[in-house]
Amino acid sequence: MALSGVGLAAMVATALCLPAGRPGRGHAARGTDPDARRYASLVMMTILATTGTFAAYTYITPFLIEVGRFPATATGPLLLVRGVAGVVGVAAGGALVDRRPGVAIMVPVLAQAVALLGLYAAGGTRAAAIGLLALSGLSFAALTTALASRVLQVAPGSADLAAAGISTAVNVGITVGALLGSILLPGLGVRSTVLASGLLSLAALAVALGEPPAQALSGIRTTMTGTPERCRSL
Repeated sequence: MALSGVGLAAMVATALCLPAGRPGRGHAARGTDPDARRYASLVMMTILATTGTFAAYTYITPFLIEVGRFPATATGPLLLVRGVAGVVGVAAGGALVDRRPGVAIMVPVLAQAVALLGLYAAGGTRAAAIGLLALSGLSFAALTTALASRVLQVAPGSADLAAAGISTAVNVGITVGALLGSILLPGLGVRSTVLASGLLSLAALAVALGEPPAQALSGIRTTMTGTPERCRSL
């Protein structure tokens, strides 16, 4: 019931705030600096980073109980901490992406790798586990925020279709990550899921660093023209 109420409020806010306009006619309908190679690199990085996140996060409850030695009753509050950190990550990613779009991609992926490898190395220490769990939530949320902006820059064609491609990449990563974790968990234990996640995050960082050269990308303001006056203060 609570989630339904939040969803209803989001629907009303969307209906009030979306600008009027014909599809495909807005300034964000096409990439500002289209490049098929950089878009392909972005898709690959997204799959690797998301797989890295969910190979660990899907099995984070047994990790916290077995490795972190938290009581089962603590997992709810710990996941709340991660969720709050994710909200902070969205805000931080949104603030950075207009100013330094490249950094807004690199830093979250690096932070995710640090968080996950840190959990592998120090997850048995409760204070470290809490902090690193929060960092992992913050970093992935910041990354998804940056992706939403970067795709508007490098989309080789329709920005809508390019954004759908990134969304598909995220869902592929979620599926593959959960599958990978389920393969590792029975034989190698729950710590192996976090190690694999950290290594996949490093691979995502390598892809991001190896992005094909291009002219420096300028930030792209995500504010839409034609936004109703009642929403411009949000």
